[in-house]
Amino acid sequence: MCTIVGLCAHLLIKSVMQLWCPMHKWTWVIAHLLIVVSHLSYPIAAASIGDDAPFERINSFAKLFEGVLDSSSDGRANAERAEIWASGGMCSPQPSARIVLYNRVPKTASTFIKTCIRNLHIPHLTIYSLTAEHGQLKNASYRKSRIQQLCQLVETDAESKYFISGHISHMNFSEPHTCVPQPNVQYVNIIRHPVERLVSQYYYHHSARHATELKKLESLLKTNKFSHSDLSRSSRQLAANFKDVPIDSRISSINKQLSALDKNSTITLDDCVKMLKQKMATNGYSIADAVMSEPCAQPFMGLQWTYFCGYSKECTAIRPSSLRRRSEIGAALRIAMRNIKSQYLLVGTSEYLNASIAAIELLLPQFATGLSAMVDSLHHDKEASNTSPVRHREPGAEAMRFLTELTQLNGDFDFYFSAKMQFQRKLACLLHTIKHRHNVQR
Repeated sequence: MCTIVGLCAHLLIKSVMQLWCPMHKWTWVIAHLLIVVSHLSYPIAAASIGDDAPFERINSFAKLFEGVLDSSSDGRANAERAEIWASGGMCSPQPSARIVLYNRVPKTASTFIKTCIRNLHIPHLTIYSLTAEHGQLKNASYRKSRIQQLCQLVETDAESKYFISGHISHMNFSEPHTCVPQPNVQYVNIIRHPVERLVSQYYYHHSARHATELKKLESLLKTNKFSHSDLSRSSRQLAANFKDVPIDSRISSINKQLSALDKNSTITLDDCVKMLKQKMATNGYSIADAVMSEPCAQPFMGLQWTYFCGYSKECTAIRPSSLRRRSEIGAALRIAMRNIKSQYLLVGTSEYLNASIAAIELLLPQFATGLSAMVDSLHHDKEASNTSPVRHREPGAEAMRFLTELTQLNGDFDFYFSAKMQFQRKLACLLHTIKHRHNVQR
């Protein structure tokens, strides 16, 4: 369409030239310069996806997106609507973004992605972690103050950019009277199939690596230290929660967790599920009651969708006991689903991690140029991820059915597939734009 506009401008200028006689030679020069500008107006006025990227990389991204969409049952419908989404700005790059908030969901390759971003060494980019402040951010006054501090940092330095990550809930920078003027803030995240995520969470929680972290944390708490660069994000969050707790109580709490780890470290996920089902059969427990009563099932309580809900009263009211009735989480779940559509530039999936990374690179070039190549180079680096060094046994069919039923009850199942559908639409929009601008063919 923009090419047609350029052609129309060409014809209009040429008509004026033919009517304007006699004409000085310099007028002819100026007129021809205007024609050239009319041809260039499209790329100048609408710098878009991949303008500065090598064609080979853009072509590889297009193939990634095609692979995801070809595996989707809605692929054809998405392709038909992609032009409408693109014209509506659904997949417009954000080159003016100054802050990116990546409120990382645990066990979704988030530590790996953050490491890759750091290793890019983007000029003028500062990386912040807010994981240790998760509890404090629930306080509205503290949250507003923290957001204002970050906005002031951007305002005082015209070239600065901030990549803010952490295992925190969605933090809305556009809340009234928070940031004036309002900087360009973009939100990104990665999610994972809820059953696969619970399996990973279970074995990480019961791993030797987690026990080592707790022992390291215990020694720090004895000396009233609450943060350390060597601690993982989960341990830093635990440390922050102990600030107002007497030393004896801190150590007692850590020892209880270590004792539970020692007791349950050899329990496989299948064994844990069998114990849960036995409680349900003999005591008449619901799934939620069984999970809350069994120590080995503690990793099953984390809900993926709560990271997208935010800090409203509906969201902060969610407790493990809320799992007893789906009706108790309905309002908060709807907020999370709405935020994905209205607030987030991109929510990718670990199932299609390479496509997700490519999309982030295209949408936020000033934060992520070269991210796909960095991911490839660090893919086999175990230190870049936050995984257990022990390969766990794949759960049996009974355990997988139980986890599926659990995630359907707690809303994670519906949330994941709703978010995944939105992700596929975003990729269809990106693919359409790439083909339109770069003439990439299948």
